[in-house]
Amino acid sequence: MEVITEKSKVMVNSRDETHAVILMNGELLEEVGTFTYLGGTITKDGTSETDVRRRFAIATSAMARLSRIWKSNNISFSVKFKLYKTLVVSILLYGCETWTLLAATERKIRAFEMRCLRKLLHIS
Repeated sequence: MEVITEKSKVMVNSRDETHAVILMNGELLEEVGTFTYLGGTITKDGTSETDVRRRFAIATSAMARLSRIWKSNNISFSVKFKLYKTLVVSILLYGCETWTLLAATERKIRAFEMRCLRKLLHIS
């Protein structure tokens, strides 16, 4: 196996300021605080807040891109709801099984869902 040192990074998972000094082929590897792995953001402190915020941003963007569908009067609510569940909720909850679910995170998810459903029903 060949490891490319330019692409290799190091992250120490700790709440205090612990640093790692790892040399590979005589080069010091760069230490990072966050990185994305398999679509999820992993942070140095081990919390999932960064990943949750990122998922909300992506889902909000998907919701905005579909605004023509949500505003259409020719599409029934049941079709809109199915599109919402498959195109928006799946984006929001991708990788959620790795999140540390706090009460605040759960409230944010419920508020996001309520905003989206109000948009589908044309309720301001």
